[in-house]
Amino acid sequence: MTEEKVSTILFPVDVRKKVVPELPNGFAGNALVPGFARATVKELMELEDDFVI
Repeated sequence: MTEEKVSTILFPVDVRKKVVPELPNGFAGNALVPGFARATVKELMELEDDFVI
């Protein structure tokens, strides 16, 4: 893999307490939005392992 390749991770972000107006009491649905982080292979290789994980 070349150092210029970009790695992307997609993860759910809970927005239940951030939504305006607030969700009603008893709301039983999902309150998620997609979040993502991107970095090049070179950037990941330069970071400490505990930061990357």
